[in-house]
Amino acid sequence: MVNTSSDDVLLNDTTHIEEIITRHLWTYVGCMIIIVGTLGHFLSITVMATSRSFRIQCSTVYLITMSISGLLPLYTGLLRFVIFIGVSGWEHDLRDTSDAVCRFHMTITYASLQYFAWLQATVAVDRLISVAVPHKYAMLFSWRSGLAVVIIQLLAVVGLNMTVTFTVGFNENGYCAILKKSYFENIWTYIDLLSFSLVPSTILMVCNSAI
Repeated sequence: MVNTSSDDVLLNDTTHIEEIITRHLWTYVGCMIIIVGTLGHFLSITVMATSRSFRIQCSTVYLITMSISGLLPLYTGLLRFVIFIGVSGWEHDLRDTSDAVCRFHMTITYASLQYFAWLQATVAVDRLISVAVPHKYAMLFSWRSGLAVVIIQLLAVVGLNMTVTFTVGFNENGYCAILKKSYFENIWTYIDLLSFSLVPSTILMVCNSAI
């Protein structure tokens, strides 16, 4: 006869150990990534903002903005899982704090990732122009034009991701969830794929290949 009780105890012990390992990985590795990423981005911002050779360049605006936007996924995406899995053990999700937090957090997470991808593509285009027409680049592209570009991109990305704000929220159980699943799965998935990955990466590859 199979000893069911001992098998259940062994299964429970194994599951408990796996949960502990998972929580420790999310807590310590996640925190390490956040710390290293934050220091790296702040170091990049400091060097580019204080160096005389970088201060007047159009590309400096792109790189500083990219470093700032790179901080957002660390604190909206990774930190959420560190708290949810590592610290609280799947008990407290930041998105379940309120309906407003749910909508804002999901919107800013998608928007920050897409914005970072578009800034990478912009840096690639900037490099291509500076190599192809260096004299015109120096005359036409200043830090002001770079600032205008990043602001326009920010407004475009935020506007695009406002649709997320109106498709998520608290469900009947009081948890943050996708309320309009048909739109999210059939339309938004492809919009996010194009804006976050396909279009920026295509621009990046074309520009890098042309240099």
